[in-house]
Amino acid sequence: MAWSAEAQVTNAQLQYNRKLQLARDRWAPQSDVDQYKATLDSDSANVMQTRAALTQAEVNLGYTDIWSPIDGRIGRTAYQIGNLVNPASGVLVTIVSQDPMYVLFPVSVRDLEIIRAARRREGGTLAKIEIRVRLPDGQEYAQRGVWNLNDPQVDQRTDTLIIRAIIPNPDRQLIDGEFVTAVIRERTEKPELVIPQAAVQIDQSGYYVLIVDDQHKVEQRRVVTGRNLDMDVVVTSGLHQGEKVIVDGIQKVRPGQLVQETVLTAAAGEQQ
Repeated sequence: MAWSAEAQVTNAQLQYNRKLQLARDRWAPQSDVDQYKATLDSDSANVMQTRAALTQAEVNLGYTDIWSPIDGRIGRTAYQIGNLVNPASGVLVTIVSQDPMYVLFPVSVRDLEIIRAARRREGGTLAKIEIRVRLPDGQEYAQRGVWNLNDPQVDQRTDTLIIRAIIPNPDRQLIDGEFVTAVIRERTEKPELVIPQAAVQIDQSGYYVLIVDDQHKVEQRRVVTGRNLDMDVVVTSGLHQGEKVIVDGIQKVRPGQLVQETVLTAAAGEQQ
């Protein structure tokens, strides 16, 4: 319909231009020019009205698409494409987010204070905790959860707070609404191998370090690095604890060279 209206405007514009030129050459009366000008204005207004109707139709069409704000899985639905629904239709469908999952469990105020006291360490730091889940068959779920939040108010009837943990569910083993047992534990961090960032070199093949073997010879070793810790970097593979990494004088040595090394003492709590 919009194309038809625009075609009428194009034709009316041509007719008006032709009559206008004839009127200027005194071959047509001014009344004909005025008539074609009115026709052109009317067709132009019709185009604007048609475009407005098209815009409104596109907006109304957008209302027929319902988008979920989350990714997940839906259950049974009572409606199909083409059905007319409105606010009185009730719930159209229920969608459940599957990964990650939320685990809700109550903790008494007394137990919560015990947990908080157990987390406090000397020096003012807090021990990290994790939430483990025991499945209905008694087995422990492989993934560990993180304390996400807790209710700001205590349920005075039970003297408990609802705590929420967020836990990965990549294999969809956990099901929404399932009853599980939550276990709060202190999270033990895996020891990491750390070396100074100054010891790490890079070339076209990637990162490497120079080490000194038991024969006091310099050896090039390819490594894979992880996160940075201030002036140090975590090495995830390529090195073993106790190996001697050259930190100072790297530019003065080359692989295979005999050297006399000086061993530096690692800082407390680090493995180098």
